[in-house]
Amino acid sequence: MTQGKENKKTAKRYPVMLLAAARKELFDLNPANRAEFIAAIETFEKYGPASGIPDVEKIQGDMYELKTQSPSHWLRGFYFHYHESKYIITHIFAKKSNATPVTNKHKGLKRWQDFIAVRQIQNRQCDRSRNQ
Repeated sequence: MTQGKENKKTAKRYPVMLLAAARKELFDLNPANRAEFIAAIETFEKYGPASGIPDVEKIQGDMYELKTQSPSHWLRGFYFHYHESKYIITHIFAKKSNATPVTNKHKGLKRWQDFIAVRQIQNRQCDRSRNQ
């Protein structure tokens, strides 16, 4: 196999980026839960959101929930489609029941809104500097 063919096979079709807060939440999970969620992210990157592998569900607007579980917890990550085929996870958490707490929904949605607001400001600043 040539190097180029290996890269194409291992390329992520649906790359996932974690916000800094979500990355911290991921590494705050116990090792078994963290490994389970990382595996769900890798599966998502390979097959995408429409495959049904792993399980995803619409939360509100453009916010979705990546769902998996470990032997001890339900694991969730809120994400949205950002640009082209890039997806951004805003919030990761473990819970004991299948119901998603409203506070977690609000946290994921708030981080999504904050991310979009910052990007809009950055884009306006870039546009201004190009026009000068």
